[in-house]
This record gives sequence, C-alpha cells and structure tokens, in this order.
Amino acid sequence: MKTFLKTGCIVCALFLLGALFYEWIYPEIFITASARADEGPIESLPTDTPVVALTFDTVSGSDTTAQILDILETNQIPAAFFITGAWADAHPEDVKQIAEAGHILGSSGENHKNMVQLSNTEYEHELTALHQKIKDLTGLDMTFFRPPYDASTPQLIHIAKNCGYTTVGWSCDSMDWKDYGTEAIINAVCRNSELKNGAIIRMHLGTENTAEALE
Repeated sequence: MKTFLKTGCIVCALFLLGALFYEWIYPEIFITASARADEGPIESLPTDTPVVALTFDTVSGSDTTAQILDILETNQIPAAFFITGAWADAHPEDVKQIAEAGHILGSSGENHKNMVQLSNTEYEHELTALHQKIKDLTGLDMTFFRPPYDASTPQLIHIAKNCGYTTVGWSCDSMDWKDYGTEAIINAVCRNSELKNGAIIRMHLGTENTAEALE
C-alpha cells in the first residue's frame, strides 16, 4: 500500500474525492449516495471505481493549514474541509484559501455541539448561522454537513436536508487527533479494513503529525 502511495498510483491514492463531492463526475453515484442519506450519514460511496474521499475536520488550530493545502495542490488532490463557526471566526483567511483552492467547504455547526442534545430550533440555528457566515466570507453555499461527535438521528438528518444539507460521516478514521505519531496515522488508514472503493477518510487540521502522514 505504501509503495502505491509513494508512486502516486491513482488506484491506491487515498485522496480523490470523486463521486461524493463532485457530482458532475459521477452523477449517478452521487444520487444513490444522497438517497441513502435519508437513512443515516453517508459513510461510504456505492462505487466500483477505485476512488475514495479525503476529508478534514477543522475544530483544531490552523498551524498546519497552509502545509496541507500545499501538499494537496502539489499532488492535484481535491478534499473537503468541515469547519465550525469558531474556527471560521479565528481563521477567516484560511477559510478563504481553502475555498479559493477549489476545495469543498462543509459544516460542522456554528458551535460544534452534540446535535442530539439540542432542540430542533437550536439545531437549525447551528446550521443556518454558520451557513450565512461562510456565505458572507466566501460567497459559497455549503451543502454538506458532518455532525460533531458523529451524533445524529434520522430526524436530525431530515432537518439538515430541509436546510439544504447532505449529512456525511466517514468509514476510515485516521485517528490523527490522538497524536500517536506519523506511522500510527498511516497504519490507521492503510490497514483499515474499510479502506475500499468509495471509502471516506477523516483527518484533521492542526494535529501534530497529520501533514507528514498525508505526504
């Protein structure tokens, strides 16, 4: 697996967003995945094509943002970044750079709260407040939502859909937030039994070894 990564083999490259975020590439897969989002968060893509989605959560600091964006640009890899209101407030220029680089901006809510513990009104506010903030900052309308703590219910997914969002989870967690080291991150992804066609990989900004592992 590592050999393929070092040579940039497209079959094993972990970083092609493909169907989920670029529906104009594989529209039929996007439609199928979106339909499943009524039942639960999309955790993988129904595809036989050897592509997976690379995603980043951004509840941490921004000290690795520029480095990670450089790596993605060098390798011509698109990714999705799920942000919070606090992160956007603290790092508006990073938000703009992510958008300008052509990556996807997704929502993790204004305050990164456990949505299951909120009222419907509070939940809607978490979505709409951040949506308007990013719209004002970048001119973009976000359409993907990742629930903090992977906490959701069918009702919450339905509310998010009514607000214009498809709910997205993940199938491969890099565990980079545990700061176990670069090799631990690589192994968590490359040896994951869920690393298959259509897998969604979760990484983070601001974590210690993520950029090195990504390279």
